[in-house]
Amino acid sequence: MSSLKELKKVASTVSESEKHKKTCFVVMSFSGNPIVESYYNLGVKPVIEKYDYKCIRIDRVHFTDKITDKIFYYLENSDLIIVDLTEDRPNCYFELGYVVAKNRPFIIQRLDAPNYQAKFEFDVKDYPHIIYKTISDLKEKLDSKLSSFTS
Repeated sequence: MSSLKELKKVASTVSESEKHKKTCFVVMSFSGNPIVESYYNLGVKPVIEKYDYKCIRIDRVHFTDKITDKIFYYLENSDLIIVDLTEDRPNCYFELGYVVAKNRPFIIQRLDAPNYQAKFEFDVKDYPHIIYKTISDLKEKLDSKLSSFTS
């Protein structure tokens, strides 16, 4: 686990413009699966940007320090965290647990399509979540959820 001193060091590497815009950190699988990528690129990112958030995925951030320090920085400092559990990656569940424990604002989502059953583990299923079947379905549901966050 990162210390406060380490987190402050990482924070100093974030540009001034990043510090002043609302940020949405997206936790998801980085398997390279084109289906999952298309849901992010065509669904999540445009909706997030519509609400004037900077949409951040750790695999698309350029940095020279440890990836875990950067992840913890964004989990601690983002205005909103979206956790997509589509491919059941253990790190996504870990990061979701972290934001729940830290009482950070978050949205859970998951694809429900052939080969992607929309199931949630016991400790997760009680939280509100978005289950989506298509990109347009994701956009509509995420837009609705974000409008409630911003109002």
